[in-house]
Amino acid sequence: MNFKGSVLLLLVAVALSACATIPTGPSIMVWPGPGKPFEVFQSDDAVCRQWASQQVGAQASESANKTLVSGAAVGTILGAGLGAAIGAASGQFGAGLGIGAASGAIVGTAAASGPASEARWEVQRRYDNAYVQCMYAKGNQVPGVGGPSRQAVPPPPPPVAVQPQEPPITANVEPPPLREEFIVPAPSLQHVWIQGHWAWHGRWVWEPGYWVIPPRPYAQWVPGHWRHQLGGWVWVPGHWR
Repeated sequence: MNFKGSVLLLLVAVALSACATIPTGPSIMVWPGPGKPFEVFQSDDAVCRQWASQQVGAQASESANKTLVSGAAVGTILGAGLGAAIGAASGQFGAGLGIGAASGAIVGTAAASGPASEARWEVQRRYDNAYVQCMYAKGNQVPGVGGPSRQAVPPPPPPVAVQPQEPPITANVEPPPLREEFIVPAPSLQHVWIQGHWAWHGRWVWEPGYWVIPPRPYAQWVPGHWRHQLGGWVWVPGHWR
């Protein structure tokens, strides 16, 4: 076999060895979702592998091949030229050509292996991202990624004890007119006077007024009163507003 044939075979061998393919699978582990049968998980895995391959595409893989093959080819050509020149000077053109081509191919392939490896890593990374997104969307668990939010439904609050309502205070006799009270000085500026009123205890009893501090700032006391209705009088208690 002549030297030209050897160089050609060397280039073919370098090109074949440089070939990279689309990743055959993910490099990250995914677990089945809670309660998911394994057969369903296998189906999800197959669908997501196909989805990831489509997202990566052949062009991304070809970029690594072209980087490595072009580096080997350029190294072969330069090495062959340099070897031919040295061989011609020494009277051995053919041998110089073959040795230069082989050396150039090795050096060129080594120089291009770094960028090609980075290209393959980028392809694998894009494949893994697409695969993880697909599997996560199908409810599977990805280590390091929080699962779908499943907030536990808080237990219902304990039943509130229903206080029995006191029956309204009624009187069948009209209450007397309000008394004019002697109001003692207030203990402080915060105190509010609660007006006295008539109370029904089978008979009318006057309950005198008193001073009290409101439950909150600016609260106003609405005095209670007797409201006339059919059949008698009903006491409407006072309240803060």
